[in-house]
This record gives sequence, C-alpha cells and structure tokens, in this order.
Amino acid sequence: MADLWRAHPWLKRNVGTLTARHAQAMEFQTLGRVMVDPARLTTAVVEPTKPMSAAVNDITIANHIKVRGLDPDWARAIARGRRPPVQIDALADIADPI
Repeated sequence: MADLWRAHPWLKRNVGTLTARHAQAMEFQTLGRVMVDPARLTTAVVEPTKPMSAAVNDITIANHIKVRGLDPDWARAIARGRRPPVQIDALADIADPI
C-alpha cells in the first residue's frame, strides 16, 4: 500500500463496467482502503468521462486497467501538442489513508 502513495502518475482512462461475475474472475484482492476526497477529485479530474457508452456496450473495466508508464502513442501525441489525459501525480492529491 505504501507504494501507492509514492509520486507516480495516475492517468484517467475511459470507464468500464464490472459485473460481480467478472470481478470474481479477475480475482481482485484488497490492498487497503483510502478515503477519496470528492472536492480534490473534482479539482483533479475537470472533465470526467461519461459511463453511458461503456454501460450500453458492456465494455469491461478490464480493458482499461494498466500499470505502466505513458505509452509511446501518448508520448508522441503530447510532443505534437495534444493535451495529455488527466493526470494525478500522486494518490495523495485526491485521497487520504484511512
């Protein structure tokens, strides 16, 4: 859990659905809990994604869970002047440990 509090970028991606069956198949394990501050999250994520498309098309959240650095496509797009995805520099920017 301590590693999650270190400064490293958290990138906003598209949302997805997570059925109980799929969550069980993904075998998530609880690492700990955090209290996300809604005001700080709203400040960090100015343009939240809309879940309607993912829900209607049953696009799973598994398509968007990644633990890695900025991918080469985004790095090139940013170099060309495209605005990067919303980034939170550290979990502490939006949450407090419980």
